Amino acid sequence: QWLLTPGADGTPVSITFHPSNCRYCFRISRQHKSNGVYWTVHFKTMSIYQRCFDPDCAGFESNHFPIPPSLQEKLRHQVAALGSR
Repeated sequence: QWLLTPGADGTPVSITFHPSNCRYCFRISRQHKSNGVYWTVHFKTMSIYQRCFDPDCAGFESNHFPIPPSLQEKLRHQVAALGSR
C-alpha cells in the first residue's frame, strides 16, 4: 500500500509506503508487538525515513537515509511521469 503526496502546485513531493508485516522500529530498536511502520521517500531531499503507528512513537521520525545516487535519476524520471498525469 502506498500514498503519493502532492505539493501546492500538484507536483508529487513524497511517496509513503506501508509494507505489510513490517514492524521493526528504529526508535525502540526492536519490532513492535502489533503496530506497523511506514517509510516515506522525500523527492526534494532524495531521502527516505521511517515512522510508525504506535502511539508511544508518535512524532518520532528516523534518521533520513539518502537514496543511492544510482537510483536518484530513475526516481526523478518516475516522479516527473507521475506529475504529468
